[in-house]
Amino acid sequence: MRVGAYSQLGRFAGWLTYDVAGLTRASHLGGAVDFFVTDVPKILLLLSGIVPLVSVVRSYFPPERVRKAVAGKGELAGTVLAGPRSRTCCGLSSRPDREPD
Repeated sequence: MRVGAYSQLGRFAGWLTYDVAGLTRASHLGGAVDFFVTDVPKILLLLSGIVPLVSVVRSYFPPERVRKAVAGKGELAGTVLAGPRSRTCCGLSSRPDREPD
């Protein structure tokens, strides 16, 4: 369903922008509305796939399990092993003064 809807967004955006709204293809407003109508659903479709995926990753790799897996490893190895989990699951924080969830 998502792939079919994704492939038809350009056609739908053109129809809505130029045929229904009556904007011209050469105008800046027409281009902006066409871009908005095309890209907002794309972003929502991508998020509807990414959010469940990140939720599964977070539930499969709880912080306690990651801590146990990297315990006793060197600092470099622990950072390399724990980094992907913390970046995808803990708010993508890159601030060194902030402790991950």
